Amino acid sequence: MVRTILLGNAGAGKSTLSKRLIAREPAARLSLDEVAFCEGTQRRPLQDSIADVRLFIADHESWIIEGCYADIIEPILGECDELIFLNPGVDVCILRGFRREQA
Repeated sequence: MVRTILLGNAGAGKSTLSKRLIAREPAARLSLDEVAFCEGTQRRPLQDSIADVRLFIADHESWIIEGCYADIIEPILGECDELIFLNPGVDVCILRGFRREQA
């Protein structure tokens, strides 16, 4: 059973790592971007985001949650078996973000 949280800035490699982990051991995946925002760039109320993450956890035995929203992650830390912090450095994150824009 996998119950992992991947925390890191945009471009840190969270999605890439989650796909590699899921290839080794299947698990449901949730990007916190999916629960953090209303349509557009407006943040949802924090408690609504946390409630959606708790529902996701309740619905899946094995899971990987990825994101950079410490305010959403902190209340669910007790649910995970492993927290992985990805910190490749600011320059790497900026470069990866730039490459995404070009794709």
